[in-house]
Amino acid sequence: DAPGIETQVWACRVGDWAAVALPGEIMVEIGLQIKQRSPFASTAIITCAYDSIGYVSTDKAHDEGGYEPEWSPAGMGAERVLVDAGSRLLSALAGA
Repeated sequence: DAPGIETQVWACRVGDWAAVALPGEIMVEIGLQIKQRSPFASTAIITCAYDSIGYVSTDKAHDEGGYEPEWSPAGMGAERVLVDAGSRLLSALAGA
């Protein structure tokens, strides 16, 4: 988990379209994982929503290093937290 950061993840749906709003600047791989798990025909990922927690990198990017992971206050585990949260919200909206 990403200890020490408290923020929000939000989702909504209109018919068979849904959106997940995530805080901070999210690496595209995180959004793609949420889209792959989505029960909706079309899912949008909205970043920098509600909060600015900085860069949120994948665990793999943290292992590889680079600009975003180096400046990511969320650290290792944030990827799983956001993917799981977004996926749970989408499942709830779908009634699953």
